Amino acid sequence: MREGAGNKALIAALARSGTDVHLQHADISLDFQNVLGQLLKRAQQAGSARNDIQVTDITAMLFGIMRTLENNDDAGLSERVLSVLCEGLRNREVAGG
Repeated sequence: MREGAGNKALIAALARSGTDVHLQHADISLDFQNVLGQLLKRAQQAGSARNDIQVTDITAMLFGIMRTLENNDDAGLSERVLSVLCEGLRNREVAGG
């Protein structure tokens, strides 16, 4: 599993917030990782997801999102953040961007 510059920056930011991403990655069930990996692979093969994204990238982002939402009273925050995450996963070449 590689950690690109963006992934390292994300992990560093999460670590500064008190989140141990590496420890929490170990806590994710293998089944979840496998299913997420299959979905990502299918989306990449279909051309709808970026090819430079890995399961570890998505789980790191999900942990950051979950951490942010834990004690937040903004009702629309989860929808906005997940929308940004999904938009960021899209293959720009296919999406026209």
